[in-house]
Amino acid sequence: MTVCVKDNYSDGEVDSPRTDKIVFHESKLSSYAYVIVSQEGDCYRGISEISVKDIFSTDDHSFIIVKDAVVNIVSGNSMIISDKFSLEAMCATTITDVKAGDEIILYGQKLTDENSCVTIKTDRVDIISSGNFIKYPNSTDIYDFDNKIDEWSFIIVEGVVNGNTIELNDKSTF
Repeated sequence: MTVCVKDNYSDGEVDSPRTDKIVFHESKLSSYAYVIVSQEGDCYRGISEISVKDIFSTDDHSFIIVKDAVVNIVSGNSMIISDKFSLEAMCATTITDVKAGDEIILYGQKLTDENSCVTIKTDRVDIISSGNFIKYPNSTDIYDFDNKIDEWSFIIVEGVVNGNTIELNDKSTF
């Protein structure tokens, strides 16, 4: 048996990725086997740009294009971005050399971790401008948290970083 598929193009452009299943079974339907056929495509075709605050209401694993985002903090391959017009903030991975104050358009996939915190796995970042003012949200006192944090919050702490631990002045560690 040979399985053939058409090129994944629509209107002369690469179409969205697609996957389908072919099921093989015998006449009595007592056994079956299946083959998954997948074609790569443009994950961002036909997707509208959204703001940082709209990310939270987007379905998990959706591909998104985030506009009007400002980089607040960069650490390794992660960054905190906020909405240029509100105080909503969230975490995203970065594959580009970005700096705090950069306004960006971000292309990526929305994910939710085991603690129900939303993050973006980034595929592409376009830097629109640099040196923008960063308006940080109101901070939460770290001592106001219980043992479990199930949302992103902006906190300010003063202490010493020792490996993956922050030692605060009163000898508390986080």
